[in-house]
Amino acid sequence: MVSEHEETEKLQHIEQAKEPVTQQEQPTLPRRSTRQVTRPSWLNDFVCNAENISPPTDITLTHIHSCFVERLSVLQEPKGFAEAQVKQERGEAMQKEIDALEMNNTWEISTLLPGKNTVGCSWIYKTKLKPDGSIERYKARLVAKGFSQVEGMDYNDCFAPVAKSITIRLFLAVAAARNWPLHYLDVNKAFLYGTLDEVIYMEPPEGYQIPPGMVCKLKKSLYGLKQASR
Repeated sequence: MVSEHEETEKLQHIEQAKEPVTQQEQPTLPRRSTRQVTRPSWLNDFVCNAENISPPTDITLTHIHSCFVERLSVLQEPKGFAEAQVKQERGEAMQKEIDALEMNNTWEISTLLPGKNTVGCSWIYKTKLKPDGSIERYKARLVAKGFSQVEGMDYNDCFAPVAKSITIRLFLAVAAARNWPLHYLDVNKAFLYGTLDEVIYMEPPEGYQIPPGMVCKLKKSLYGLKQASR
């Protein structure tokens, strides 16, 4: 037999268990240090033992190389066609480049077909120096703006086959073992001899006179094209 007192306590316990928990324990925040961090005194004088000595750069260079380095520091190349065309030597260099491209049959003057893209071009100017720092000749190179080419229209493949370094080392090792003479060969304007499979229209170079509305239809490769190295 369960007494009334025990039954009452049981009911109170059940009612207390049904009541929602309104109070939740707050998470304990980590304690932050209030100590101020300062730089050690020995770090405030970290260059006290450094010796201020100007390196004698001229001692390690010969007189002819010193002249060459000094010439490079004062030499300024033209930044554009407008700056270069006022100088006779630059104009002659540009004309020489145009003559070489026309002799190589790099392009032909044509009309732009509807829906076709035109590739821009720009002049790059360089001054070639002799070992003593004197000017050997002025160079002007016409470079196509390959970034304006459209994939699938102006180019498809832009990779170029190159020789592996291990293959070159093998040939050099064989030549050394058999005492063969080695010769160095440099193809002048090698990038300009490759024929193009795609039809590319290029804007006329600055200073190149052609009829209005005409463009240059490239027949051979030009520096700057994405497929030039191929």
